[in-house]
Amino acid sequence: MPTITTRVEDAVQRRSFLAGAAGVAAGLSATAHGRASARTGGDPAAYTRTT
Repeated sequence: MPTITTRVEDAVQRRSFLAGAAGVAAGLSATAHGRASARTGGDPAAYTRTT
């Protein structure tokens, strides 16, 4: 039977995993945004129009 501390550690690991996954997703979208803004000459308004 798992103890309370094990459950807490599981929750912390799950949270840190989700935070890491969110960070990776944010990094990927930032990279895509950078590429798109480079394509549009660095105009963020043009980027928002193309998406």
